[in-house]
Amino acid sequence: MKKYFFKKSLGFTIVLLVFIFTFAPIPSGINIANNKKTSNGEWERFEYGQYPGEEPYGLGDYYLSAGCDLSEEASYITKDINLDGLSIATIGFSYYFSGHGVAIVAIYSGGHGSSYWEETIFFLQSSSPQQIDDFETTISPDSYYDSSEVYLEFYYFNDYGPSFPSFSIDDVYINEIGYFYSFEVNDGTLSGYVTDPLLNPIEGALIKVYFHGTYEEDCSDENGYYHVTNIPICYCMKNCTCSKEGYKTEWVLLGISENTTYDFILYPDDPYPIFNGSQCNGWFNSLVTASFVFDPENVAEIWYRYNGSNWISYLEPFIISEEGFFNFEWHWFDFEGIQSYIYDLDLYIDRTPPDFYIEKEKIGFNKWSILITTWDNLSGMDFAEFYINGVLMHIDDAPPYEFFYITSHNYKFKVMSYDIACNIGEISISFTKNIFYKSIVSNFLLLKNRFLFK
Repeated sequence: MKKYFFKKSLGFTIVLLVFIFTFAPIPSGINIANNKKTSNGEWERFEYGQYPGEEPYGLGDYYLSAGCDLSEEASYITKDINLDGLSIATIGFSYYFSGHGVAIVAIYSGGHGSSYWEETIFFLQSSSPQQIDDFETTISPDSYYDSSEVYLEFYYFNDYGPSFPSFSIDDVYINEIGYFYSFEVNDGTLSGYVTDPLLNPIEGALIKVYFHGTYEEDCSDENGYYHVTNIPICYCMKNCTCSKEGYKTEWVLLGISENTTYDFILYPDDPYPIFNGSQCNGWFNSLVTASFVFDPENVAEIWYRYNGSNWISYLEPFIISEEGFFNFEWHWFDFEGIQSYIYDLDLYIDRTPPDFYIEKEKIGFNKWSILITTWDNLSGMDFAEFYINGVLMHIDDAPPYEFFYITSHNYKFKVMSYDIACNIGEISISFTKNIFYKSIVSNFLLLKNRFLFK
């Protein structure tokens, strides 16, 4: 078979790495949109139907097109293809050529740069009529410099001006190694959770998935969950990293499919405490379990204290039952005996509902005054609701938190009191007029008897 040698310009070309695995099943996805421009030219992914009648044939929904303005070039180079041991191989693809500029498909192998083509298998230029067709040819891989590292390059130079599509391709295949590529949507995903060693979620960690000279990324949310999308599904391992300031970066090599999951565990640069319990407005309103997150390979000892206590060696999680405001302190030693700085933070705990005070006073023959006051000495009051016979009568959201009422009827009073820590106190008082009547009558008879017996 006759070979054609063609020396092209050393101008910059765009390189999109496509991993091709010998005897691999059909891969499905490449993100041409992430390609960087070379000499302002680039290969872009288009959806079928955007340019009716001017598109290559294809089995999928997408194809590639070289997007170039006047005097621009674009180059799409596959990653190395192993054709070692093959004396003959069949290469094919579908294409559309606008009839402007130059469209070339060429081959080079390991040991040669992309500026040197060992064989040109496809060549069209401006004098060629507009055409949409399938192309197929046979090659002799054993005649290349290194048949175990063969590259296909799809090259286009525009001599006309803006033209989309100009040179388009789809359904690239090499029959002898079962290789087929249609340029479909990148539908690979990587999702999971980022936690510390105690499985507490870490928010704001940055997860990056690297592939073919670019990457996709996402940040973990308040639950530690992340979801990276738009990853090409191809037979190469992706370098996946997880990082956050104050933590040691973790990385892993993963093969990405449509729904790949992986959980990252990040170790802190310096130990820090975790406080678990019910919390509201910065105040804990339950018993608090304290533990430390640390890297056991770097940390030998951790010491802590709070509420005026002596330094205590941390051995296992512990419970803080005290209430109030505390300054929590800690420091640590490495395995060489070097002590860290003393770190501290403020800790607020209030598990007690607000208190109440009730004052009743008789102000007439059949009238009574009711004064209900509520307060909180730890986190402070948020608001109080005052009810009569189940009907909300008054809300206090500023001091004094009290309710005053004069009545001569049967009423049921209720107060709902809320503190800043979201503790809720409730008290109910029933005022029954008949009870007071009985008290009045009884006192009258007593006075009468005293008078008669004098």
